[in-house]
Amino acid sequence: MKVNDRLIQQKIYLKELKEITPKTKRKLKVYIGVDMDNFYYLLVDLETKSRFLVKNAKEIIDFVTPLSDIKFRKNRKIIFIESPICKKAETFLKENGWRVL
Repeated sequence: MKVNDRLIQQKIYLKELKEITPKTKRKLKVYIGVDMDNFYYLLVDLETKSRFLVKNAKEIIDFVTPLSDIKFRKNRKIIFIESPICKKAETFLKENGWRVL
């Protein structure tokens, strides 16, 4: 399912969505979007086959931190994960300001 379709399911409507291509071995897509109220969104779409653990969450946060410090300090950060997620990893992401979908 595409990122835009997932956002519409959550009733999040973006007027602008731009993909950033990270240089990594992971199947990771990063998007920056702006909604109708001019709030910035940092969207991470992650495709993994194995369970998503805390160490994976730390890697993602470390990888995206340079982007999030620029525009997203008080705005919204969402991560889309297809694979099963560990409860500790989900809690860790929520404590760091991420919304897990």
